[in-house]
Amino acid sequence: MELAEKFIDFGFLKRKNYNDCRHIAAAILAGCDFIISWNFKHVVNVKTIRGIKAITTYEGYKDLMIYPPSALLGEEDEDYGSDDKGTGDQWTL
Repeated sequence: MELAEKFIDFGFLKRKNYNDCRHIAAAILAGCDFIISWNFKHVVNVKTIRGIKAITTYEGYKDLMIYPPSALLGEEDEDYGSDDKGTGDQWTL
């Protein structure tokens, strides 16, 4: 996959991480908006995210956002069942 090779050529991922490169390239070519990954060492880090942004911009692809799984959860302090009165009664009908 030519796009995956560019990630290696540009130096922000290594050949030993070729499967990660293919995963990211496939998401870009499929037009995905984002990917979610637990791989903080190779994928979800500033160097890789900036490198992906540089390649997608240079090559004219849609931007791909890369997030950790916690991004799906939103803010941990949100009280989804709150009655908005500050009483703590979450299930008042």
